[in-house]
Amino acid sequence: MASKRPKGERAAGGRDAACGTGKYFPMVSAGGRRLLGADHSGVALATAQAKYPHVPTEKHSLQDLPYQGEFDGVMCVDAMEFGFTGRLALGVGSLSARSDSGGWLYLTVELGPEDRVSEVNREARKLRFPVVDGEWVEPDGFYHHYPSMDAVRAWVGEAEFVIYEEAEGPWHEEEYSYHHVLAHL
Repeated sequence: MASKRPKGERAAGGRDAACGTGKYFPMVSAGGRRLLGADHSGVALATAQAKYPHVPTEKHSLQDLPYQGEFDGVMCVDAMEFGFTGRLALGVGSLSARSDSGGWLYLTVELGPEDRVSEVNREARKLRFPVVDGEWVEPDGFYHHYPSMDAVRAWVGEAEFVIYEEAEGPWHEEEYSYHHVLAHL
C-alpha cells in the first residue's frame, strides 16, 4: 500500500484485519507505521502478541471491526477464503467503513482451479448440500470459498472503493494462486 501511495500523501497508520498470528506485522511496522492487528481468534492473537509485543491487537471479527475512519489503510491478506459468501461482502464493506476518507484497501483473494472448484460444487449438489458457487468443503470439514473475481470486484465497488491495481500471483503447484487487489476510497 505504501509504495503505491501518491507522493505527498500521508502515511499515518493501518489495520491488519484478520491478522492471524501477525505474519505481516514486521513488513508493515518496518516502514514506521502505526499498526493495529485484529482477528476473531484469541489463540492467533496471543501468538501474534508473543511474537510482536510492540503491535497492539484486538479481538474482532472481520464483519464487526469497531473503528470508524481511524486508519489510512486496511489490509486483509490470506483470510477472505475462510469466510462465508454473504459474510465476505459484509467484510469488504466493514473494511471500507474502517478506512479514513481517501483510505486504501489491500486485499488478497485465494483462487482455486475453476474446473476443480466447479467439480467439487457439482459433487456437493448431487448430495443435496446447500452450497453456493465457489464453496469448497473437504471431507474433514476444512472450508474454503473461492469467489469469482467479478463478485469480489462488485463487493469492492459496493463498499465505495475504486480498484487502483490488480495482479494475479503465481500458481502454486497448480492448486491455488492469490489475486491481489489494491483499492482506494
